[in-house]
Amino acid sequence: MSTYILATPERAAAAETALLPLLARYGYTVRERRELGRRRLILVDNPEHSVITEASRDNGDWIVAVGPFLYAGQWGADALRRYLDVFTPDGDPWPATQGHYTLLIRKGGRLHVLCDGLGAHKIYHDAEDTVLSNSFLAVLSLVETRRLDVDGAYIYAWTGTCQACRTFVEQVRFRPANTVLTWSDRLREHRHPSPILRGLEPPLADFEACASANLATLQGVMDAGAAYAGGCVRLSFSGGFDSRLLLGTLRRAGVAPELYVYGRDGETDVRIARDVAGAAGLTLHHVDKSRHPEPAPAAMPEVLECAMVRFDGWKNGGLFETGADTVDRPTRHVGGFVPMNGGLGEIYRNFFNLTGRSVALDDIVSSFYYSFDPHWATDRFDVRRYHELLVDQLAAQLDTEERCVDMTRAQLLYPLFRGRFWTAREAEINQRFGPMLFPYLEHACIAGAARVPMRGRHLGRVQAAMIRRADPELAALDSAYGFAFAERPGLRYRADALRSLARPMWLRRRSYRLRRHHAQRVPEILSPAVLGHVMDTAFPHTAPLFKHRRVGDPGCLNRILTMEWLAQRFGFVGIE
Repeated sequence: MSTYILATPERAAAAETALLPLLARYGYTVRERRELGRRRLILVDNPEHSVITEASRDNGDWIVAVGPFLYAGQWGADALRRYLDVFTPDGDPWPATQGHYTLLIRKGGRLHVLCDGLGAHKIYHDAEDTVLSNSFLAVLSLVETRRLDVDGAYIYAWTGTCQACRTFVEQVRFRPANTVLTWSDRLREHRHPSPILRGLEPPLADFEACASANLATLQGVMDAGAAYAGGCVRLSFSGGFDSRLLLGTLRRAGVAPELYVYGRDGETDVRIARDVAGAAGLTLHHVDKSRHPEPAPAAMPEVLECAMVRFDGWKNGGLFETGADTVDRPTRHVGGFVPMNGGLGEIYRNFFNLTGRSVALDDIVSSFYYSFDPHWATDRFDVRRYHELLVDQLAAQLDTEERCVDMTRAQLLYPLFRGRFWTAREAEINQRFGPMLFPYLEHACIAGAARVPMRGRHLGRVQAAMIRRADPELAALDSAYGFAFAERPGLRYRADALRSLARPMWLRRRSYRLRRHHAQRVPEILSPAVLGHVMDTAFPHTAPLFKHRRVGDPGCLNRILTMEWLAQRFGFVGIE
């Protein structure tokens, strides 16, 4: 887990006893300690697959990157030195940058902290800024008092992530995207214009020009990423648009990646991956996590403790697992490979199934962020407050106070909200196992995709055209949708897409409860027989907020139990 901890001497001393031994237990080591006046920097590394890079100048200036960082087509110490020379805290920090990372820069006697252009990496901190880190777990471990945040707990339970710069712990927050922190005589916070929103241009009317321009941008990202990986790439693969497009651009870059696919034998994604790998002459790794044995109930305390460290305290689906995920993720890096993932590839499509020229933010929340039943919560849950908090956050990501936005900005909410908080959490976690690239999270790709017109988004028309241009051979192979990308979408696919577009917003808000009329089966690892081995099953911290036995969604229940387990493990105080 490549992590930085920037703390006061008191908090740094606490890290030596409360946090670092825990990390060492799972193989993470202290790489370096630096005294920085009233701050101390501790770098903790994954010695097998480090994602920490450093560079310095003779004048005492230095720079550290935690996470893959590329600048002007270079990476490593050379890229860091070039960036260090041009960096100014008031200037634009993101031109020619690529990767998802945190930078710590000491220049001219001042210390600066900033993250990538999307804000995929987060700066977690406590209320007094006595500790900052790219690790939620680090800040959680070092604060003196811990209490569940009521709003944050509901947002995490219902949406699977942390938003609004708050987590489900009152004392742990994170800075907004595009923030640069600077220390001189005191801490200063500078919010920069988003590199995605700045200079936003209208959609391109010419369909073919749009496909060509977006492919050129993505190809530039992929060329640099392939060079960074030295050609040793493992690509997460499925039967859809996104991984096919990445594979096509990798092959254009002269790379024959290894593929890996998740699922059971006979599932569509597995079948398509085998067909594509066979046709392209590529190695395929098939991972079926369902085959991983269920741990004995008595082993669950250790399974959870390991998951807490490996996944930095929380993940989108919750910490309760069989151990399959903990075992699998490090294997992607074996042999020096750099994994690539197609998460957020729907930037070229109509993710929210929107229509019209403008969209009310209320409708975005109603159509996508009501995947719960209010009866799963106690009277502490205020659905109107939850709704307004999410509407406010949607507006905040667009840097607007408007509650109705044009279609271009509405489409940007997929990367700037869903991507920045959900997909980016996966990027944060995965990079703790080693360097990993998420091309569609690059701010250059997102800005380019904003120019895709609505008619190009429907049915994935522009993305299919990009696949055809990138690699006609791959475009001619079957997809999970029942047609090849070289062909017109099939009737069934078109009918399903039209039904999704035609569904009114009021029905979308209720559709989750209609689909979940009958509760899903609760996995054994969430059963009372197992939970009794890891926690007080009276659920003293989350019972004031949730009616556990009513929760009919295993993922939601997993997240609630994750919060309860962390609260009991770290001795949270009660909710006020």
